[in-house]
Amino acid sequence: MDTQLALKKLREEIDVGMQAIKLSIDNPLMASISDGLFSPLEGTYERIIRQAEHQKKLGEKEMNYELEREKERVKSVVREYEEFHTPVLESCPICLEDIHIHSSAAACAFFSCCGNWWCGECCANNVADEKVSICPLCRAALPSNKELYNKRLLVCVERGLKWAQFQAGFKYESGEIGRQPNMKKAVQHYKLSAEQNHPPGLLNLARLYSDGVPGVIKRSTMKAMGYLQKAADLGNFHAQANIARMLYQFEQCGLDADYPKAVKYATLASHYATATDKTTAAEANSILGFLFLDGNHELYSSVNLATHYLGLAVKNGTASYDGLTEFKYSEALVQQNENLYPYHLTGFNAMPRVMFWLRKSLTAGQSAAKNVINNLESREKGKCSACNASEDEAAAGKKFLRCGRCKLYHYCSKECQMEAWNAGHKLDCKSVYC
Repeated sequence: MDTQLALKKLREEIDVGMQAIKLSIDNPLMASISDGLFSPLEGTYERIIRQAEHQKKLGEKEMNYELEREKERVKSVVREYEEFHTPVLESCPICLEDIHIHSSAAACAFFSCCGNWWCGECCANNVADEKVSICPLCRAALPSNKELYNKRLLVCVERGLKWAQFQAGFKYESGEIGRQPNMKKAVQHYKLSAEQNHPPGLLNLARLYSDGVPGVIKRSTMKAMGYLQKAADLGNFHAQANIARMLYQFEQCGLDADYPKAVKYATLASHYATATDKTTAAEANSILGFLFLDGNHELYSSVNLATHYLGLAVKNGTASYDGLTEFKYSEALVQQNENLYPYHLTGFNAMPRVMFWLRKSLTAGQSAAKNVINNLESREKGKCSACNASEDEAAAGKKFLRCGRCKLYHYCSKECQMEAWNAGHKLDCKSVYC
């Protein structure tokens, strides 16, 4: 209850502040004199800067308010999900940590000798550094080559171990077992694994049904979605992210629109994958960012939350969707900046950051970014961003300088460039990397 009251009070404070700023913009003469924010004798530029500083503080408060509200929404989605789908936790026999074994294929690793497992972290810390040469559970020597491992793996398949059935399917598909890929045997082993509700087996069947395998599996989006649903309900965040992606791109996937379900599974994937799988978390955060930016159905439109989720997605260079995430992030930054400030003020300008992510988007394959970049560069080219002088007005033969970091703004002289840099452009450019 205390949290809700605090959020309500913060919301009221933000609304009052935003209204005061709107009045000062609509009626510069008033300039928020009534609330003591600005002096009636203050110059126009100084007043605008102080307005911007005040707006920035209010914007930060509004972002914090929305993030608190979003945390409550995420908690509600996770709580409702776990009421019906309790995560399967088992203790690692080595470190004794509780492991959500269905969350990801990387959550645990298996031994081909005894068929037992240990957690992915124990495996990474020991096998990768060649610290162990014998199985810590049955004391048998670890296989020294692929042939010996595959031989032991097939013995585990005969024992009916679901993880072995999945791995054998993968090896038949890649041709690592046998002289060439054998899709019939791969599908056969994936199905054996899926029958025992092994999430990786379910995921691979979903992939094959989604793409189709000539002569083996007829393409079926509905069957693919069915296998994904089973894996997702077991707590596999890869399946949850895939469901969210397919439902967001429902037209391309031949599905009916179901935004509430897309929101649910994107939220779950983001929540469960954040700590262990940056790539899957980025995919889920991208979907949430797209939905908040579009304001589709289950989620209200929120530029702040779109910026938050898309920012998380691009943060570690793990964003996907062929540059669409970076492109949408730049779009959200523009909207957020325009909502806060009526002008492109030096020191409060998101455009250098926007250009940075548009170029990243273009490099990642988003062709639509090229026209946007060209338009923005054309708009700024030929005029000084400090004094607004045009190239025609500059001294004959004088070449304009360009900011070497953002590569967007131009200056008629070194003096103008230094003036803009000290006035706040250095903050705008540095924010690109923050």
